This record gives sequence, C-alpha cells and structure tokens, in this order.
Amino acid sequence: MFILFEMKLILATILLNSQLKLEEKAPVTPARRGFLMDPQGGVKMSKSDRSCSLDNNCSMYI
Repeated sequence: MFILFEMKLILATILLNSQLKLEEKAPVTPARRGFLMDPQGGVKMSKSDRSCSLDNNCSMYI
C-alpha cells in the first residue's frame, strides 16, 4: 500500500517541477487493452524544467 502513495508522491513532484509538451500534433487513437483504454503506439512528450515566475507558486515543493 505504501508503494502506491510513494508513486503518487513522485509523480506529483515531477508534475509540479516540470513542463510537459506534446511532441506530435497528430490526434491520439485509443486502443482497447482488456477493459482499459490507452493511446495506440504511446504518446511522445518532452519535459523541460519549470521556471519560477509570478504565475507559478515556486515555494510548493514536496
């Protein structure tokens, strides 16, 4: 059970401190995997560090 909390904490830290950008402009085609849906072929994204500005609350670190 602790590993699920830890996974969410790591993901939250990455999302708070990063800017994610979609690399491909093509529409995403969903694919069925059992009873779940996911993007067929994956989604290519790039990550850049989020810079501090007045718009971002840079004091929010986990």
